Amino acid sequence: MSYSYIKFYGNGRCLIFTIPASDGKGSPASLKLEDLNPDSPDYNKNYYYSPDGENIQVESFVYGDGQGYYVILNFLVSDAGS
Repeated sequence: MSYSYIKFYGNGRCLIFTIPASDGKGSPASLKLEDLNPDSPDYNKNYYYSPDGENIQVESFVYGDGQGYYVILNFLVSDAGS
C-alpha cells in the first residue's frame, strides 16, 4: 500500500508522487521534507487547471506500451481528506 500526493505550484505546475504507507519495519510512514523534492526522477511533473474552482484537471504525459500517452486526470477538491 502507498499514499499518493499532489504538490501544487502557483504557475500551473504540479508534482505527483507516491510514498510507501509504512517504513521497512511496519510503522506508518509520514511525509518528509525530502519527499517534496521536485528533482526526484521517480516523480511526475504535470500541469493543472481548474475550470470551475471545484474540480482540478491534471494534464500528464505517461509512457506505456513502448510509446507515450497524453492523459487528463480529474480530481474534486473537498474537505473530506480523500
